[in-house]
Amino acid sequence: MRKNLALAILIGLLCIALPVSAAEIFVSNSGDADFTTIQAAVEAASPKDAIIILPGNYSQFRVTKPDLTIRAFANNGSVIVDCAGSEGLRLSGGSNENATGTILDGLTVVNSKSGVLLGEFGPAPDSIIRNCAFSGITSGVQVKSSNCTFENNVFVGSGGTPGRLISVTGVENANIINNMFTNISSTYGHITLRDTTGNCNVINNTFNDVTVTNPGYAV
Repeated sequence: MRKNLALAILIGLLCIALPVSAAEIFVSNSGDADFTTIQAAVEAASPKDAIIILPGNYSQFRVTKPDLTIRAFANNGSVIVDCAGSEGLRLSGGSNENATGTILDGLTVVNSKSGVLLGEFGPAPDSIIRNCAFSGITSGVQVKSSNCTFENNVFVGSGGTPGRLISVTGVENANIINNMFTNISSTYGHITLRDTTGNCNVINNTFNDVTVTNPGYAV
């Protein structure tokens, strides 16, 4: 009995001492993976997990928990997230949810108003949006959480003339780096910074065949 008790205590101590390894969760709309939708994978994931999406067409999703990496299996535009005319991807989905430290990597987001809403509805500081493509947006990406990076993304065409393509509002330490804007127009400027406080960087962005109809405090 004492030996069994000692063994149980030892196992318990090991479980406390050893960190749980992050998991890789695979998504395929064809059904040959862990989940068929990105949202289902997000709900099942734990912080630090990586959600890896195989090529295919997917519906929009929102991030409801911190420190998730959501990335395309191959960075070639083959993972398409169709928002069907809605706002776009919410990071996070609401004030009672936390999308701190989210990484989105390699997704193609189509048919959305804003593409991504960072901190619009709930906290999403320290997030990174990279290597993504946005097509057909009508309002523009919203960045309303601090310490976020938006890098190596592509904007192509739009569903109209958005007021702004990337709007950074009321934050600090935002980085808008190495993005490309091609054959697209906006009303007030492609990148705008409003009420920001300290160390916001707009660096090495490329503009090809673009139009701003009413330029003001924007790039």
